[in-house]
Amino acid sequence: MNLPSYFLKSPEIDDSPEVISSFERLFTEQVSDANGSHIDYSLSTPKWLFLNYLCDTKEVVMHGSGDPAIAEFEPRQSNDVVDR
Repeated sequence: MNLPSYFLKSPEIDDSPEVISSFERLFTEQVSDANGSHIDYSLSTPKWLFLNYLCDTKEVVMHGSGDPAIAEFEPRQSNDVVDR
């Protein structure tokens, strides 16, 4: 897939077995409780790598609204800069 020139390329991702194992362990701990609490992220790997891993490997939905009271997500028209 060719990305537009204004997109930045993702840095190299550490996908060593140790890193993947720590991601899986943290995800499993959080899903087993599944009470909607904040994740206490204390891994040495940057958090964005963990989130990237989740998006690539799990059926998750992420949002950046900062509103913890959202009870339901609804589809809506995108307001992206580039119409697709």
